Amino acid sequence: MKALGAGIVGAWLALSVPALAEGAGPRYEIDVAIDTRARRLEGTTRFTLSNPGATPLDSFYLFTYPNQYSRVDPHLTDEIFERVYPYGVSLGEMRVLEVLVAGRRAEFRFPYLREMPPRSLLRVDLSDPLAASGAVEVLVRYTLKIPRKFGSFGEFSGDVCLNGGWHPYLPTLDESGVWGIRSPPPSSTFSLRLRIPAGGNVILNGRHFLVPPRSKRPLEVDVVGSHLTLLVSPEVHIYRHSCSREKITFYRLSARKSDAELLLSVLHEAIAFLSDLGVEVPRARIDLAEAHLRRDLTIPGEDMTLVSDRLLEVLFLGKKFHLGPIVEGAYAQVFARVMRSHEDPADLGWASEAAAWVCAKPFYDEVLQGPNTILGILTPFGVFTSIDRLIQAPRFPFVQAFYGGFYETDALREDISRFNTTSLPGRIIAEKLRDLLGSEAPLEIFRGAIAGKGTARRLAAEKFEGDLDWFFEQWKRPIPGINYSLVETRRSRGENGAYVTEVVVKREGPPIREPVEVEVRTFFGRAWRGRWDGEGTRGTVRIESEVPTWSSRIDPRKRLRETTRVDNQSPPSFKFLVNRFRVRIDLNGRDHEASIGSTIVLNNDYRNRYFLTLFSAEEQDGGMVGYQRSFGESIDPTRYRQSAGLALSVTELDPDFASRSSGRLNDEGQVTPLHVSYRISTFQSSRNPLSGVSFGIGAEYAEKVLGSDFRYWKAAAAGEVVVPLKRDRHILALRGILGAIQREGAPTQLLYDVGGFSGVRGIRSGEFLGLYQWIAKAEYRFVLLDHLRLHILTLGWLRRVQIAAFLEAGNVSDRTNELFRGEDTLIGAGMGVRFHIDLFGINPTVWRFDVGKRIDDYDADTFLFYLGAGQSF
Repeated sequence: MKALGAGIVGAWLALSVPALAEGAGPRYEIDVAIDTRARRLEGTTRFTLSNPGATPLDSFYLFTYPNQYSRVDPHLTDEIFERVYPYGVSLGEMRVLEVLVAGRRAEFRFPYLREMPPRSLLRVDLSDPLAASGAVEVLVRYTLKIPRKFGSFGEFSGDVCLNGGWHPYLPTLDESGVWGIRSPPPSSTFSLRLRIPAGGNVILNGRHFLVPPRSKRPLEVDVVGSHLTLLVSPEVHIYRHSCSREKITFYRLSARKSDAELLLSVLHEAIAFLSDLGVEVPRARIDLAEAHLRRDLTIPGEDMTLVSDRLLEVLFLGKKFHLGPIVEGAYAQVFARVMRSHEDPADLGWASEAAAWVCAKPFYDEVLQGPNTILGILTPFGVFTSIDRLIQAPRFPFVQAFYGGFYETDALREDISRFNTTSLPGRIIAEKLRDLLGSEAPLEIFRGAIAGKGTARRLAAEKFEGDLDWFFEQWKRPIPGINYSLVETRRSRGENGAYVTEVVVKREGPPIREPVEVEVRTFFGRAWRGRWDGEGTRGTVRIESEVPTWSSRIDPRKRLRETTRVDNQSPPSFKFLVNRFRVRIDLNGRDHEASIGSTIVLNNDYRNRYFLTLFSAEEQDGGMVGYQRSFGESIDPTRYRQSAGLALSVTELDPDFASRSSGRLNDEGQVTPLHVSYRISTFQSSRNPLSGVSFGIGAEYAEKVLGSDFRYWKAAAAGEVVVPLKRDRHILALRGILGAIQREGAPTQLLYDVGGFSGVRGIRSGEFLGLYQWIAKAEYRFVLLDHLRLHILTLGWLRRVQIAAFLEAGNVSDRTNELFRGEDTLIGAGMGVRFHIDLFGINPTVWRFDVGKRIDDYDADTFLFYLGAGQSF
């Protein structure tokens, strides 16, 4: 092994570098130069291609992992876009310039493989087939354009993070001649020569090196592992903790010492906690390195764990939830090192992850979190629609840290060990073992696997007392789209006098075998549970109780992943949600509003909603009842692309509404209209849409037979278009509104108003009213300040300041031939500011402040002010 530099003693080397003999895979000689300013890497990789099979090879494969960043991932939604690209889309690419086999150029191409990112696998054709047991030398020359992005592969603010795959590498090849193109990188030996003209701090697989600027001498390192995790940064702050049980090193991009000390103390406590679980490990070495992560608090690297630079940037009550994933990542790192010598290499990844999850979960519950969880805290407030959406469809960063669920997966598949496969994380396998074998079984299994008493598979099979190959094959594949339904509930009295409830459960979808828990309850909440083993497509669960039961439901602890839960309970449950609670004060003195609305959702079926709204506004006071049906593509579990609604409202007109300048008399009386509506939208985010279109139409009809003092009809249509000039950075938003009311019978208070919050900003509400209306709005939004970390009164962090310039025009008239007359058009313009704030460090919100002025009338010199939440449209 080459020297690692002066001052590196043998004892430290023994702790940090596994013996080179452990590298069962190929040996790579990598010679690269990285220009961090240009975000460019040039290099060569040399290795020996061996054929362990009995038949000749006419080709071989190389992974070109960075090419998955040569396009915008289709799973990149508006909510997470800003957590991936800091300055708009920045693509990366690995270009293979030439492949030399035994010194001769070889032909290569990119084959198409389903479920694998395009151009991420290279096929090299051999002009002379490689004989069985033969070997040949291969040299690959390539360049890499590093994308400017957050995450475990990219550059931001001069810091480069490349978590594996930044050089071409071989898939595994077995003795039957089959390439493991769906497998993680095999353990290999790397001999690296690294040149960095700009110099900087280099962290490679948990080891730190300092490269002087303009150094002509390359950094030379030998490493064993499955891949190379490389970080290059101008500045690194090192914090360490060492004792007889562990050695912990934390490499930080910033000098926040207090946070580092807190993290080191928690990890020290976590290592001691392993003894309480009966898990014995030798002196644990834990290496953490800070990176610019925005979607995950931690990402596993090779022999180190990447930690987000947003660590602990949360309300103080939430800091313990940030620390949980750090402990899990540290455990996974420790267990992978311990289990590497005896675990099946194909299972080492998920087995070490599963062991970390099983050991970290008790640490969360007993040391960090205690009995309270974020879901437990939020649930009592779930009566509010916004909180219910946080529970049902969370979109905030680091949600896994706060909710602790085991089903979360990375849709972008940035992990080098899973980018080429759809295999599930180890924590899912651990929890499915818990369902199959009992709550204590996973700890027993992985405690034995860590101690070297057998592989995780074999110990699980021994616990099951049978073959479990079917289990691991089932849960290493993606979870299929399945649905469980409660078919029937039968109640009777048993011979012993007990009350018997029989629940019939049915499964629909691809074949799968998993236990299904069933719960029955009395009217007052007393519960009993039973279980169907999941064999076949239908099962009956028999539960005895001392008193009669009233309800039954499937999966009370939400252990199953289903396409829908609307058919899981009998009788149907209902959820009462406050979907509208608004107090709006017009700073210009007119358009005040107070309203509260509620929705009833049956059996968590958000496609069907029943609502009641009470409101008080400038023009009318009253209430509305109605029904809304949502359909089409699902945006999240609570929202869909299309909706249609039917409602009836009863309102009392406010006789003091209209401004005297409008020249209209106010009406008095009651209005009882019937409303119908339809809306379609492609917006991914209701808070801050970055692209898409929406269109909605609505109509209402009032008739005296319904109890109304007025008889009229009213119809309106509105459409919005959001055009990304540069996605997330420069956006053009357009909106158009058309409306008409029957000429006779409509009260003044329900006429169209061209001013106010929803009209032309700069025009006072109530001044211009009419039977017909058109409004056109254009708003240009651009980011002024970004990547801020300004703490605001402990309530949150200001992350971004966005400026908006708007121009709006419209008119109202009682005659259609006067509606579009140019000289009558009312025009408003102005500027606004949007503050993007993470409330409590968790929930992204947008607060806006706009100033508008009428510009079609030179005498109108009054500025009007508007406050609101979210984008204006």
